[in-house]
Amino acid sequence: MGVSERPVVWIGRAESYQSAVLAEALSRGFGVVQVPLGRVLAAKCNWVMAHRGVSRHCYTRPEVVRPAIEQILSQVPDAELTFIGNSGAGVPTAVMARRAEGEAPEFRGQGFCALPGMFHGRVRIVPTDEGPLTRYRLSMGPRIPSEERRQAATAWTPQHRYWESILTSRALRDAETLIWFPKLKSNVLSQGLTGACKLGGIGLLLDEDRMDGHNFHNDRRIADMMEIARPDLIVTDAVEVAWGGNQMTEPGKHLGILMMSDNPVAHDVVACHLFGLDVMRVNHVRMCGERGWGPLRLEDVRIVTEVPLDELRRRVAGFGSSGFLPVDQFGAYFKDQTGYDLPLEIVSGPPYEHAGSHGVLLDWLYMSYDFAERRAGMARWPAASLLVGEFEGSWQHSKVYCIGRRASERFTSAVQVVQEYRVPGWISRLLRGPSHVQRYRTAEGKVGWAVHMSGDPPTHRDFILGFFLGSLGAMVPALFRADLIFDSYVLMLGTKVRRLLNNPGPPPEVDAESIARMKKFRPTSQPV
Repeated sequence: MGVSERPVVWIGRAESYQSAVLAEALSRGFGVVQVPLGRVLAAKCNWVMAHRGVSRHCYTRPEVVRPAIEQILSQVPDAELTFIGNSGAGVPTAVMARRAEGEAPEFRGQGFCALPGMFHGRVRIVPTDEGPLTRYRLSMGPRIPSEERRQAATAWTPQHRYWESILTSRALRDAETLIWFPKLKSNVLSQGLTGACKLGGIGLLLDEDRMDGHNFHNDRRIADMMEIARPDLIVTDAVEVAWGGNQMTEPGKHLGILMMSDNPVAHDVVACHLFGLDVMRVNHVRMCGERGWGPLRLEDVRIVTEVPLDELRRRVAGFGSSGFLPVDQFGAYFKDQTGYDLPLEIVSGPPYEHAGSHGVLLDWLYMSYDFAERRAGMARWPAASLLVGEFEGSWQHSKVYCIGRRASERFTSAVQVVQEYRVPGWISRLLRGPSHVQRYRTAEGKVGWAVHMSGDPPTHRDFILGFFLGSLGAMVPALFRADLIFDSYVLMLGTKVRRLLNNPGPPPEVDAESIARMKKFRPTSQPV
């Protein structure tokens, strides 16, 4: 199918994760969404985080993927399928794939790693963070000049790309068909939606690239990845959607559907409609459409649904707040929802970055808020002022946390630095956390301490460790756990060793426009 043809989105009723229910629903879906399949298949699921204790609802359930693979492989008897992609930054993908076990007994303890045995060697799992890599040279549209990469991107046209080239899985070069298995969910880092476009746009990046441009450039980065990772088929787990907070810890809400499509933009346009979002304000989807990868109008999509769209919209509306709000409004939201005062003053300034320092801070706050039993503890956190972005005005508390490069630079220029302690670069790169700590004095004579997390943006690990150390152990989010620390620092070392073994020399380079699979999708012209 070419991008000029009218894409289809199928929505099927699937009220539970029972295997018979899913298999029957998927059979109906494959009857509607008919995509020619090659023999060499590559697939991507959402494995951003999986943990039975703190992250049970935010990954693609294996119960959905198994019957889908059965039907896919039955169409091409000699086909082989390789799962690629990465989990969240800082955790090993192979570990998350194993922990993404759902509730079915056949996946208990093995998660997705049970699939190769179930399909007798026709299915493999080769995480991008430890598998063979290729560098893809991009060519669609002019690249943003290097001197402008640190500036706000509001005036740039959709065609300007962020990446010159990208290092990611070699399977994208060789695959004849790409199949995405998203988990439908809300996400405060991407204007309220995680769907098909974002799954490939972020989930194929190595950790080294994950935070490069994870700010006001994020939507552009996602659109860039379409040039090498536009999926042929999307099969979406929306039996239970993740809703309402941090992308890794938010609770699950029963929606009772599966989605299937042959176009990622069309898929996300329909998902925006179900979520009550204006697709033109979900910038990564809008930008993918403006580059010619799919339609942005609902009427340009052929929708085949077993459940009326209005009924699904009412269900989603009943889930309550998605948590998508400006970070400086979180204190009022916390008070309204819990009755407690949040002891953290959040002083924010433009430009507001949903995927940058503002959004990542909001995402970190939800990392504790998502657990009702932790909310009273949040109200007992030590009082402090959190400065984010090019903040304006003064702050109330003597203890200050500077969130991101912009806030750090603005704060330092506004105070007299009495003492400064910098964390050695190699420790900061290895452990993350605060970059430096300052004893400061204001022009009015206020004296205090400032903890700087000065990435652009900082990572979740910077926040977890920085707030923990800065509060002397009083601020502990749900993901600050011994087993996850072991994953991030010990098991991640094994992942890096395997990557070196699988990539003994410089990675091969290819032009994105030479990928055979992409020729049928590549837009011949882009809207201006």
